[in-house]
Amino acid sequence: MRLKVEPFYANWAVIGNVIAGAKLSFDQLDMRGRTFTGYYQVSFFGTGNAAGSGYYRARFEAVKPAVDPGAVSESAQASAER
Repeated sequence: MRLKVEPFYANWAVIGNVIAGAKLSFDQLDMRGRTFTGYYQVSFFGTGNAAGSGYYRARFEAVKPAVDPGAVSESAQASAER
C-alpha cells in the first residue's frame, strides 16, 4: 500500500516558507509483533531545502478503551442489589 501526501505550503518561524511533500509505502504488517515497515521519502523546497528517504519500522500501541466494559458503576450495583 502507498500513501502520497500532495505538496503543501508550510511557514516555520526559523526555517521560513517551504513546500513540503511525502511518500510512504507500507510493506509489511506484523500483527503479533504490533509493527509495520516500509519506505519513506520526504522533501522540503523553499527557504530551507532538504530531502530524505529510507526504510522505517514503526510500532503501534494497543489503545485502552475510554470505559472499561467489565466495570459496573456503583449506582448500577446498588440498583441490582435492591
